[in-house]
Amino acid sequence: MSSPETVTGKQPQVTFVENLIDALSSLSFWKYERVRMTKEIENETPSSSLTKCLSHRDSALSHRDSALTKCLSHGDSALTKSLSHRDSAITKRLSHGDSALTKSLSHRDSAITKRLSHGDSALTKSLSHRDSAITKRLSHRDSALTKRLSHRDSALTKGLSHEDSALTKSLSHRDSAITKRLSHRDSALTKRLSHRDSALTKRLSHRDSALTKRLSHRDSALTSASPTGTRRSPSASPTGTRRSPRASPTGTRHSPSASPYRDSALTKCLSHRDSALTQRHPILLRTHATGLPFI
Repeated sequence: MSSPETVTGKQPQVTFVENLIDALSSLSFWKYERVRMTKEIENETPSSSLTKCLSHRDSALSHRDSALTKCLSHGDSALTKSLSHRDSAITKRLSHGDSALTKSLSHRDSAITKRLSHGDSALTKSLSHRDSAITKRLSHRDSALTKRLSHRDSALTKGLSHEDSALTKSLSHRDSAITKRLSHRDSALTKRLSHRDSALTKRLSHRDSALTKRLSHRDSALTSASPTGTRRSPSASPTGTRRSPRASPTGTRHSPSASPYRDSALTKCLSHRDSALTQRHPILLRTHATGLPFI
């Protein structure tokens, strides 16, 4: 929308701006001159002619200011009207453009939506076909892998079973050999211990018989010697009655007065011997449990 032109062919906005620039430039010049002349008047002695000149200049400036104010007021009103007309025209154009743009965008959005819906359906179909193909391939691969693993497991199981049977046989043979060796060693050890026990038994029996003989001789000597130095008959009892002599454990006869001493001494000797033998030969306890001779 174009504004009306003046007689000179220029728009009123341009004419107003040019007049405004001229007025502002002249106003600034006259303000500068006024300040300069005011300083000169303050530095020099005032005269009547200078006062008149200043009064004329002030009146001219006041007329010019009033004219400039009127011009500016008219220019402002014209500019305001022109701007209001331009704003209304721009608003109308923008409203028409916005409505057209809104319609165009709505049509474009509907077209894009239709295209996206068709594309989504096609993509969905393509993805479904691809997923089914991938699933089939994975199922075939899983079945093949399962078969391979089952065959490998069966072969490994067979190999382990053969290895286990061979190891079991080897261990059984080794155990039988070890058992035989231990049985032979136990029999040899038993024989050696039996021979040693029999020899020890013979030696102890001989020593016991010698000890018994010595004790019987000592008892006979003690019986023959009386406390008063006279020989007492073995048949005389302390009460005056005749007692029958009793047999010793070894089969020898001795006096009853010497038997307590002999029995205690023999018991102590045998207990010490048994304890010493038990400490030196603990295997004798086991041989005694098996029925072999044990002292």
